[in-house]
Amino acid sequence: MKLKIRFTPSARAQFLSAIAYIRRDKPSAAAGFRDRTEKILRRLEIFPESGRVIPEFPELPYREAVIPPYRFFYKVKGNIIWIIAVWHGAQLPNEPELSESTKEITGTDDSVAGITRENALLLLREHLKNEKLVAHCLASEAIMRALAAKFEKDQDLWGLAGLLHDLDYEITGEDSASHGAVSAKILEEKGVSSGIADVIKKHNAEGLGLIRSTIFEHALACAESITGMIVATALIYPDKKISSVKVSSVTKRMKTQHFARAVSRERILECEKTGIPLDEFVGISIKAMSEIADELGL
Repeated sequence: MKLKIRFTPSARAQFLSAIAYIRRDKPSAAAGFRDRTEKILRRLEIFPESGRVIPEFPELPYREAVIPPYRFFYKVKGNIIWIIAVWHGAQLPNEPELSESTKEITGTDDSVAGITRENALLLLREHLKNEKLVAHCLASEAIMRALAAKFEKDQDLWGLAGLLHDLDYEITGEDSASHGAVSAKILEEKGVSSGIADVIKKHNAEGLGLIRSTIFEHALACAESITGMIVATALIYPDKKISSVKVSSVTKRMKTQHFARAVSRERILECEKTGIPLDEFVGISIKAMSEIADELGL
């Protein structure tokens, strides 16, 4: 289905200002820029997902089309592609701040995630019947919220990525060529943020031939992986309680390859790619999981 391009008032003003700026130096360049913009936006009407997730804001439900020297930020809502901002490529963009009229147009005043936590949990339980898998997702959510707080990111968004990351596990199982991709498809059909869907795909980047490159992506990979190591460590304690687990116990057992063999040490160590040292990350994770210990049965 071909979609329609629409500009929000502020984005249209930015676009016209860009054309005027280019025209001052070279009128023919302004005409060329307008023609390229028209061509690329027409293609976007047919392939709305062809734009990339905005690198600076991967957790937000926006994409961008790059039309040198400008970047066009957009969001798909229904059968309309709303252009919400136009930035020069040399500028460091701010997180999109939408006016009340723009929020009404694009529907962003509900939640940038596109789903509430309550509905996400219902969706998770619809697709996962194994309580241990559900507990793993709850633990991942708790850690992701804690990491979001540390990085001053949207805790609800990051938490939802953790909660829903294994949504398709009982469909795909051990099939690494589809795990994550099926979840993303389910979520996109439900209108969930493409930022969440993309990061969930990339938690299985190895199987899908993708590359993790953002803090959000590395955070989900290490967060969902550390849960297994912490649970395995808790279970060797007499009381089998997460609250009893010490950071040193976890890091020591990470060095023993036969302990919790299925847990990827390499993925846990991606915490360092977010800028958090291993000991600190383990401490954040233990504390986050301890706070929902009753839900986890530990």
